[in-house]
Amino acid sequence: MLRLSRLRVYDAMVSSKSNEFTGDSANYWRYPHIQSDNTLTLTFVKYLIINFSPNLLFEKEIDDKARIKEVFAAGLTYIYRKK
Repeated sequence: MLRLSRLRVYDAMVSSKSNEFTGDSANYWRYPHIQSDNTLTLTFVKYLIINFSPNLLFEKEIDDKARIKEVFAAGLTYIYRKK
């Protein structure tokens, strides 16, 4: 079992398009952007691999709610060794 995780939080200090926004959304560019990437890899019986990767992205400028993407993959592996 292999688990990888990465969390990124970043914030804009200045926006060249801040004058284009009006109303409630005028300050949305000031909110932090949050991105979380996770990967879980499982290996069964030497040849079967299963990956599950849920990813979370929050950018208030684009949507008020967090966006989630889930990727599920399965594969077969075989190592050929020449004698």
